[in-house]
Amino acid sequence: MRKVTVILVVTGILSSLVFAGCTNSAEQSALEQRVATLEAIQEITVLRANYCYYCDTGDWQKEAALFTDDAICDFGPFGYYDGKEAITEFFRDLIPAGMDMTLHMVHNQKVEVSGDTATGEWYYEVPYTTVDNQAGWIAGKYFEQYVKVDGEWKFKNVIADWYWNTPYEKGWAEEGMIKDPSPGN
Repeated sequence: MRKVTVILVVTGILSSLVFAGCTNSAEQSALEQRVATLEAIQEITVLRANYCYYCDTGDWQKEAALFTDDAICDFGPFGYYDGKEAITEFFRDLIPAGMDMTLHMVHNQKVEVSGDTATGEWYYEVPYTTVDNQAGWIAGKYFEQYVKVDGEWKFKNVIADWYWNTPYEKGWAEEGMIKDPSPGN
């Protein structure tokens, strides 16, 4: 949280300096909008990072707080969950029943902001260990919708598009993919 605060403070200082050089209100308004969009993208990036961190550390209360009350999550082979209560139950009860350790990694994000709503796409990779000590790999892409609620970004919808879920020893090449991630597939 400290890094986010520092980034936002620096952004605010730079914005003030840039705005001071604006020659008219249209330029200033455009710059304010650009800065607001960059701040929203950064806040959504932190939201996604917190999702991964809370899932991996088992902090289900904080995980649940990242979602709107009417959020929907489609985790493919791990189920479809409608509403914050069902999503919370998935994280609190089902993940620990099957997974002993997960290490979510997300990258190559694409986030588009439109006022108080946004969409995002993120590739994910998750090395994991099951409760019976089997290691595996999960990979795919998240498709997400976000909404700003009381000044805070939340998940509205999360869809996990699975590319593979395979034993560590076999890997995705030997075991095969659930879905080919190549463009057009």
